[in-house]
Amino acid sequence: MLLGVISMIAVAPPLVPAVAAPDDLGLAAGHGLLDQVEDDAGPIPDNQPRWEAGFGPELGVSRVGGHRDAIGAFRGEGGVRWDPLAFYGTCDLLFRFGVEARLNLERGKLATGRRRRIAPHLIRKDIWIEAGVGRERLGPDTAQSWRNDIGFGVVEALTERGDSFHRTLEFDIRVTLARAPRSEMTALDSSVVVGVRALYGN
Repeated sequence: MLLGVISMIAVAPPLVPAVAAPDDLGLAAGHGLLDQVEDDAGPIPDNQPRWEAGFGPELGVSRVGGHRDAIGAFRGEGGVRWDPLAFYGTCDLLFRFGVEARLNLERGKLATGRRRRIAPHLIRKDIWIEAGVGRERLGPDTAQSWRNDIGFGVVEALTERGDSFHRTLEFDIRVTLARAPRSEMTALDSSVVVGVRALYGN
């Protein structure tokens, strides 16, 4: 009888379930959770020129001569981005026109959580420094109507790429310097603005 019990134990199925292989859990290459990530960042670096244009509000402080005022405007810009450079033409509500160049300091992919509760969503994130020149219009109480200026700034951009287009959300801070009117005692005028813009392109 003892031999019969031993033989029953030997052929009985194990009580501990077997561990599933990675492919059984859908984690193998081509079937895993990593493959469910929606990558809308596009190629990095991007070797194709990308045209884009958009606009958005900006707020800041401006000093003209000895007067300091709060300023607000809408800034439009359009140009081409070609890693690691970008070139834009700008217009600030018809009181300033300019051109600027950007250099990419950092670019990568940013996970924004789950999209439509299906999978993580990846977009492109860039940090740019910019420098430019422009021509701005002064107020009616100054003898000089237009003058040249130079500007410097830092831009953070988040880009989502579709099948045939992309959209970008930009945040920036910019400093602009210009020669003060001759009637003023100061040598330079300045302004500091922060802005946000939505851009669309190919």
